[in-house]
Amino acid sequence: MLIGLRTSLRCLRAGLGLLVMLLTASLWLLIPQGNRLFRTGARASFGALCWGFNLRVRAHGKPVAGPGTLYVANHISWSDIPVLAMVLDAAFVAKSEVRRWPAIGRFAWHFGCVFIEREKRGTTRIQAEAVEQHLRGPLGLTMFPEGTTGDGGPVLPFRSSLFAQVAGEGQTRVQPVTMLYRNRDGSPMTRQEARVIAWTGDDELMPNVVALAARGGALVEIWFEEPLTGLDRKELARISREAIVARLAAMSLPGELG
Repeated sequence: MLIGLRTSLRCLRAGLGLLVMLLTASLWLLIPQGNRLFRTGARASFGALCWGFNLRVRAHGKPVAGPGTLYVANHISWSDIPVLAMVLDAAFVAKSEVRRWPAIGRFAWHFGCVFIEREKRGTTRIQAEAVEQHLRGPLGLTMFPEGTTGDGGPVLPFRSSLFAQVAGEGQTRVQPVTMLYRNRDGSPMTRQEARVIAWTGDDELMPNVVALAARGGALVEIWFEEPLTGLDRKELARISREAIVARLAAMSLPGELG
């Protein structure tokens, strides 16, 4: 009975965090992007969500400051997005269908996300121009070059085509970002524990949301790796992935996914 009560309280907290996030986001939608309160309002919204799901964030190193930076990270779950949104002055590269999602699509658009159709031919140039235009603005841009989420195990190959927009651009920096989920006390997760957090393949969103709420949160560790510039797209994809893989291998403990 105690376990059931604890789970209920955890889900109640997550629901409260989600409610506060929606309320603050509704107000944040009224703030113009150029207003100094824009980022403060956005971070408050994402911070409420992370609080609700008891996600503790620990960052190592520093993100490259200023516009013109493309952050590339390994991708595990939907929770990667609010976590990274709290620590980076950056919008996201998102798949085009997100723009049509109720509420979330509106928030993503106002946040400055760049929507791309990865599988549709003939749109590469338009998408490249959208990315380039964004990187000339005041915010950076975050991308998940695996093109999908994983289960926290081996990092999937990076799609080099996603780096075409910034390859060889001396003014654009690419900074790899490594993400690792641990238990709240910092201990490593088993594969079964990591699978509760991961949102992969054909998983439905709501069951994953409830499962994450019920488990009582996690520690999310983030490493900002050395930035790259002036390379071609294949080198950017390869070196970025190698930096993330090396970090995960170095930080993995016995019995932990890596």
